[in-house]
Amino acid sequence: MKCKNCKKENLEGTKYCKFCGELLFEMKTCPNGHQYNAAEKNCPYCPPPGGERVINPFEDMKTVADVSPNVHNSVDKTVVDTSKATLSSNVQIGDKTVIASPNQSEAQLKKIQSNVSRKMIGWLVTFDIDPNGKDFRLYEGKTTIGKDTKNDVVLVDPAVSSLHATILFRPLDKKLIIQDNLSTNGTFVNDALIDDKQVLADNDIIKIGKINLKVKLI
Repeated sequence: MKCKNCKKENLEGTKYCKFCGELLFEMKTCPNGHQYNAAEKNCPYCPPPGGERVINPFEDMKTVADVSPNVHNSVDKTVVDTSKATLSSNVQIGDKTVIASPNQSEAQLKKIQSNVSRKMIGWLVTFDIDPNGKDFRLYEGKTTIGKDTKNDVVLVDPAVSSLHATILFRPLDKKLIIQDNLSTNGTFVNDALIDDKQVLADNDIIKIGKINLKVKLI
């Protein structure tokens, strides 16, 4: 292609002369804004009139979000367990913590509290309730005996009164005393019916109803 300005030859299709920089041919601008050689009938960048649409190879490609529109809007099926755990009651006294069973009554919890704060002095031991033996702890102060569940020593026997007897230990005089609480069938110590109160000694046998309780002191 010859430059009209410097008359030198340039390669075919060259837009500007490589020698003088002059525009080698007139330019046209199509309705879509493309500039092209005015010698051409139609814009080479646009589809020919009545021709097929130029297909963008990326136009019909779909992303995961397009294929599955509910990916980001899907319902969260996570199940949260809102059930409440059952905790047992803990009683803390000083630096001691007593773990109580959920089945224990409020009265029994109060007994646990009072017993933890008192010094143990011995036991009442019996084989009449369980052939393998059962023991009840004795503490300083009062220990109540009867068939009512509020008592410290609960004896299930028709011959036992609700509050049958009380055992008292005073730290000052170091004496263990049992007192009958006007029970229907009375309280026996070493097979003898006590009138009102009696001092107990180690290995004494207390009989209440049909149950024998042996005294074991520390």
